[in-house]
Amino acid sequence: MPAYPVRAFPDPAASFVERFQSWKAGLVDTAAVVARIAADVSRQLKLPDFQERLTALGVDAAGTTPAEFKALFTREVATWAKVVKAAKVALD
Repeated sequence: MPAYPVRAFPDPAASFVERFQSWKAGLVDTAAVVARIAADVSRQLKLPDFQERLTALGVDAAGTTPAEFKALFTREVATWAKVVKAAKVALD
């Protein structure tokens, strides 16, 4: 594996990378169904025993609405597109 230089950031927030996961509703992709699934997932993520298990794994989970996720996804694509372009990343 090639060695890559490690960059130290004076501001830890400058090196923050967010990982997220989403689900696609498929054939039942109506706004009401998607909203209900999102609400149920958010509620489950907030249960104390589930939060405790996630924290033990080093995970900071938070549920969002479909609109909040769309906004997050749009921001992330824009951010990483700049990184890819600046680094001149190309697919081989």
